[in-house]
Amino acid sequence: MFVRIVVFRPDGTSYEVVDGFDDGRGDCLSPGRAGFPRGTRTVFMYGGLQSASQLFEQTSFTVR
Repeated sequence: MFVRIVVFRPDGTSYEVVDGFDDGRGDCLSPGRAGFPRGTRTVFMYGGLQSASQLFEQTSFTVR
């Protein structure tokens, strides 16, 4: 399926962890660090068979 994961930082900036087709092998991980600024990040995970347009899950984590 197509997968898109977007992270929003507490300063309003965002970055895409992955945007593309995932064949189910579990290799859609980003080697990047959480970085600055400290605070809570909100993660949105989208997916779909034709495009990554359906919101599947939302979560958050805090960088201290």
